[in-house]
Amino acid sequence: MRRIMSRRRASSLSKLSSAVQLKAPRKQEEQLDDSAIQDNRGGPLTLDQLKLQVLSQSPHYLVINKGPDVRLDGDFNVTIEKALARDFPEIPKFRWIHQLDFATSGIMCIGLTKEATAAACALFQKKCVEKEYLALVHGTMPMVPPAGVKRCAFSRLAEFIHDHENPALPKKQHEYKFTKHFKGPRTGPSLFSMDQGVVRRNFNETGKISDEDKEFLHKKWNDLSDEVQQKYLERAAADKLRFEAELKALESKNHENNTQYDAPVSIPTGRRPRAMSEATPSIKRPRLNSEDNNKTEVMGYIFNEAIAPSPDHSFRMSIAPKTDPKAKVSTTVALVLGYGTIDGKPVTKVLLRPLSGRRHQLRLHLSHHGYPIVGDVTYGSEEDTAPRMMLHAWKLNLKFPTPEQQQEYGTTCFKSPDPFASLVKTSTIVSTMCLSTPKPLQIARKNSLK
Repeated sequence: MRRIMSRRRASSLSKLSSAVQLKAPRKQEEQLDDSAIQDNRGGPLTLDQLKLQVLSQSPHYLVINKGPDVRLDGDFNVTIEKALARDFPEIPKFRWIHQLDFATSGIMCIGLTKEATAAACALFQKKCVEKEYLALVHGTMPMVPPAGVKRCAFSRLAEFIHDHENPALPKKQHEYKFTKHFKGPRTGPSLFSMDQGVVRRNFNETGKISDEDKEFLHKKWNDLSDEVQQKYLERAAADKLRFEAELKALESKNHENNTQYDAPVSIPTGRRPRAMSEATPSIKRPRLNSEDNNKTEVMGYIFNEAIAPSPDHSFRMSIAPKTDPKAKVSTTVALVLGYGTIDGKPVTKVLLRPLSGRRHQLRLHLSHHGYPIVGDVTYGSEEDTAPRMMLHAWKLNLKFPTPEQQQEYGTTCFKSPDPFASLVKTSTIVSTMCLSTPKPLQIARKNSLK
């Protein structure tokens, strides 16, 4: 009897171990393709070789300068998580606030307490975080964007970011609920619930209901067959096209959307334009310079192509039409900082300011416009022999909205060294940080009734 029990235990333990080995990979492992996992391009091979560079440390946050080709966590011998546990044994737990790709270097802010992590994550959700990246791209990217490419003048960049973060239409979103305005886009489950509502209203009016309708009312979305769900999803896609067409018609009537961001602001003679870090958005529109005397003003590229998962590869992303149900609107501002050469080939140093946080957004936008990042074998050439991908998270600013939070968490604007300074000299010094005031976080009110 004991032998039978021991055999049963052994079989159950073997099943348990096999189940553990076949568990789904963690999120970060899924974001790495096979070539990236097997490619050691300059990354540390042992944990002893991984030296953490600490930029700032407080009781709430630990800010490090992540190196290229280093994984954050996972079942690997060399990870940031293991290096943190090695260098800071007194800290019981490290909490990820945001992440960087395997090949990307730069600033990472790590939470040390549950409360501080939740506060910082709320800023990311509310888009109250400013980020700047540095990148070296193949080719000579013109200082002034060519015709056909959306652009924004240096003096209007604060205004563009302010309008992007505070669009006029969502402020009146509550008005769209009334019949005088068009309805928003419906999802497949929403259309299914609406059909159930029609059946209920008919039953309340007539007092009669068929067996088929009665069965339909008791169903949930997950109870529907794949064929029926697909029909609802097709209706949802068509409804999204309807919404976008009506929204575009409404935007064309809004005079605020006709701002010429590529026209420089009129600057009095003898005065220099303010630095971007000193610029503040204004409600009033500055007058345009009709004489266009400021032709040498820095111009920024505006990349706003929608991004969706690639249909033929789980790791890659792709540029998709806005009519694609899986597509998400993405916006990147790019400014040319300088020019140089690597192995005799021209490269351009650019400053990147993402206004949205899509996966591989910066890499895909640059590659789509013909300037892939040096060393990016996913969206560039597989024959690229660069020792690393030349993309670096340069600056990070957590914009806490309340004075109490600002006093509690202290300085939360961080900057890391430029890893490409020895390769390409920066000839144009600009910054896009601190261009808008922090948004107040909406805190749910508790019911005061006892």
